[in-house]
Amino acid sequence: QRKLSKKDKEKLHNEAEQIRQQIIDLLSDGKPHPASDIKQIKGQIATVGKVLEAMIAEEEILPDGLYIKLNK
Repeated sequence: QRKLSKKDKEKLHNEAEQIRQQIIDLLSDGKPHPASDIKQIKGQIATVGKVLEAMIAEEEILPDGLYIKLNK
């Protein structure tokens, strides 16, 4: 596994931030959404998954069975 260059790390960080913002926009109505709604998010599946995991770990998103919602 090769080391990421500074430019690649920056690109990955920017993509992750864009994905995070898309998730926040999707869930901004405060209502629970089926987790399958995440399929609407544009980005690499692996990166979307990592962003979701981080947001759940930071309790920014609350999973509830098959639903997710923003923690407001």
